[in-house]
Amino acid sequence: MIVIIDSREKKRTSEALKYYTGKGHTAKVETLDVGDYLFDDKVVFEFKLASDFISSIKDESLFNEAVNQAQ
Repeated sequence: MIVIIDSREKKRTSEALKYYTGKGHTAKVETLDVGDYLFDDKVVFEFKLASDFISSIKDESLFNEAVNQAQ
């Protein structure tokens, strides 16, 4: 599996690289247009802490993010 980690992930970037390469996957850091992780150019994942998730529901940005990722 090829995992692309968004370069704006800051603290999680090195942890994610270590995790995925340790599992035998190819992992690289790039700037993604949407999402925080892209798996095999097919699945986009947005990482959210609970507080970020609640905040994004309140300001309705979560719904925009979901639409952008679906497109």
